[in-house]
Amino acid sequence: MAVASYRNSIICLSSLCAITAIMIVGCDDNSQDRTRRTEQALNSARTKSDALNDVTRYLSQMTPLNRTKVEMEVQLHLNKWWQTADKSERSKISADLIDGVPPDLRSQTEFALANETQFNVWDVEYLYQCRLYRQLSTWIVERPLKDSLLLGWLDEQSKTLPPEKFAQLEQAFKLFDWSVRNIILQGSAKDVETLVDDPRKPIVDSGTGYKYLPWQTILYARGDFVERGRTFTALAQQRELQTCWLALRLPSSPAAKLWTIGVWVGDDCYLFEPKLGLPILDPETATPATLAQVQKDERILRRLDVPGRFDYAVNPGDAAKVEFLLEIEPSAATDRMAVLQGSLTGEDRLWLQPDWAPLKEKIQRLYPQSPVALWQVPWLARLFAIDVRDRLQMNSPFTAQYIIEHAVWYMETPAALARLKHLSGQFENTFDERGALATYMDCRLPDEVIDRLPEDPDAQKELAIPRLSAESMDEYKSRLQQLQIVFRQAKLDASFLLGQLHYELGNYADVEGWMAKRTIGNPTAAKWHAAARYTLARAYQQTGKISEAIAALNEDESPMEAGNRLRVRYLSR
Repeated sequence: MAVASYRNSIICLSSLCAITAIMIVGCDDNSQDRTRRTEQALNSARTKSDALNDVTRYLSQMTPLNRTKVEMEVQLHLNKWWQTADKSERSKISADLIDGVPPDLRSQTEFALANETQFNVWDVEYLYQCRLYRQLSTWIVERPLKDSLLLGWLDEQSKTLPPEKFAQLEQAFKLFDWSVRNIILQGSAKDVETLVDDPRKPIVDSGTGYKYLPWQTILYARGDFVERGRTFTALAQQRELQTCWLALRLPSSPAAKLWTIGVWVGDDCYLFEPKLGLPILDPETATPATLAQVQKDERILRRLDVPGRFDYAVNPGDAAKVEFLLEIEPSAATDRMAVLQGSLTGEDRLWLQPDWAPLKEKIQRLYPQSPVALWQVPWLARLFAIDVRDRLQMNSPFTAQYIIEHAVWYMETPAALARLKHLSGQFENTFDERGALATYMDCRLPDEVIDRLPEDPDAQKELAIPRLSAESMDEYKSRLQQLQIVFRQAKLDASFLLGQLHYELGNYADVEGWMAKRTIGNPTAAKWHAAARYTLARAYQQTGKISEAIAALNEDESPMEAGNRLRVRYLSR
């Protein structure tokens, strides 16, 4: 059924319910009174539906460039809808979990109490994030898993697991694999040898896990191991998968140490390691291991060492002291999101507030000695975002550096447009719109045109960059020089991202062209080199060129190196 028809059906159903109620309670009213009440019920149903239609319409138009403006429109229509919404639904996030967040952090992140009567701009941004992740997760799970290491094992699971559990397991591996391939790991190769403290205030620019909100991480295609992991868990949320972070309580440290991500399929907790970019595997069979297996079999963690290069940070006995951390965004913990989640239907459906109560009960049943808490990192990420946006209002070295790193994605460049099309699954051209593949190609301006931009009026005209009426010549030239940097960076980024997209499409010969020749072969694209080698190796693996895959993985000296060395071990069997 078309979305418009579906919405019209909902309006009609709501109207019929309202009319029926009037008929039941108003039998003694005269005809004129019944008519008036009927009209009021119809108008109320239309108003609520129209407001939600406007919410989804504006959300679909929202981009990083117009975010601030569109947020205001979405907020306006959400609050219009909220005035007449049925507010009987209540948040599924228990008060004891919320109480685990320090009061000052709740206050500083503008967290509204469950009985707050207004949606705020952070609620809108959370909706935008969920919508983006919903679109992304939908096309990821519709495509086959592209990792031959796991296909044989998954095929065996399909024969023994109930269909619902197998679907959960398969989706988890697809979403994790996408996150690993597409979120470039920042940090050091030696990071696998240490465990970081579960983050707490105060926030600092060098902090772990909270520099980017999840929607920013997939836009920039890079992040530290926590941000990469949060990409996976945000994707999993939109597929209704149960996930949690695992931390370790070690005698050597008063603070919990972040370790890995657990995905629950029934009573089994499978472990996905964002630093390694691999699920934790049984060393003998190269098959995914559960938490229970890791706690029982010391060989599993011991064999994550790469002799002579890396000693994995978690010792066999450490896994017995697990703390389970539930990942809940501040906006997700409100009554507003519970009500809105129940009101979004059809193609507009979003999972805004997972019901963590059954998972909490399951964990407490299976691991009664292990604490279950609400994870503070999503709250710290919002606090950091507030701080960054305040600082960006001032001219400073921080602002200049931030613009250099992120300007490509916050301007109306073909790269930014292509990236959003890529994430939403719009790969090919349609009758009325260019797809991601073609739009990425629009970024590949000839170098000579970019070089001439500051001084050549013809180049300025060709790229449609006129001098503004209130702009001095010096200001105009300065803007052109900044755009010159952006265009050069966009061209490099587009080459790498085209290679990534061709991998999704199974065009492995094209992957080799974009990664080997245009990215790895270009010294100015150094920030993408390690990721390009990894994607190239995965393309070789998929086409049976195992020796070439191993050679590409062994070349790597990056934060991904330890995981790549383990993949070499498994491929060499």
